[in-house]
Amino acid sequence: MDLDTERDPDGGWYDRFVHLVDEDGRVVEEFGKHPTLDELREAERRHGERLNLWQQGLVCKECGNQITDRFSARPDGHLLCWDCASSEEGEKKAD
Repeated sequence: MDLDTERDPDGGWYDRFVHLVDEDGRVVEEFGKHPTLDELREAERRHGERLNLWQQGLVCKECGNQITDRFSARPDGHLLCWDCASSEEGEKKAD
């Protein structure tokens, strides 16, 4: 099982739909544009396979950029690039 992304023709460059595909490239599950970490991990449990989430075309919920390095998730599960995650953590510590 692998993640696959399909660009939304009506959206921006990083505006993509995320799918889980099998070894033959058939779509097994559709996650929409912003799958949460919880949704992706639950799909792993259902299919009994670990998904490679690194450099898979996933997009940061905060800044909208493609996640190409380390990443994190908000408490609601939405994925964040490391820059947004780090800045959010820094803001919370300052409060």
